[in-house]
Amino acid sequence: MVTLRKLYLPALMAALVFGMVPVQAADVFVNLATTEVQLSEATAARRTLVYKVTTAEISTTEVCSKAGGALTTASAGAQAVILDLIVKFEMPAADVDTLGPLAYKLTGATDVVYITGIQVVSHDPYADVAEILADTGTGGVVIVNDGITAAKLATGCLTADEFAADAIVAATFATGAFTADAFAAAALIAATFATDSIAAD
Repeated sequence: MVTLRKLYLPALMAALVFGMVPVQAADVFVNLATTEVQLSEATAARRTLVYKVTTAEISTTEVCSKAGGALTTASAGAQAVILDLIVKFEMPAADVDTLGPLAYKLTGATDVVYITGIQVVSHDPYADVAEILADTGTGGVVIVNDGITAAKLATGCLTADEFAADAIVAATFATGAFTADAFAAAALIAATFATDSIAAD
């Protein structure tokens, strides 16, 4: 047994060093939770993911799961190692054609990378943020026609503390923004408003 061990171990070590024995692939899990991509997004940069892996390699097989479906749909995303173990993956436009969660399985020579946490949404995350950042607060909020309905204002939902003096002026509302149907019974009561919270101008 001693002789066999002496002969076997050096041979095994040599096989590992020179790649004669296959190395088992490692599973790498990448969670990109809160990543939103607009449905049918046309801009490639907005479909690009950046994440860290354990082996700097490009996968040879790509599949995805749309809206919680089977993780078997063929994909053809463009990949590149941008620095050491940092990889970027450009999701094809065809992969973001369905609302809901989107996941990937990227199989390389060494590792299998699973990417989760992506949501395909109907709104534009970039435009939404830009509109919020662009609002200086000086223009107030304009309520469009039928913007407020009875179902949106429950009894007592607004209290006196909600409004500062002159918080609401005539220019705040579009013509017909409020109608008789806009309010549930007793949705607005005298105690709702502070003194002078609604001014004529």
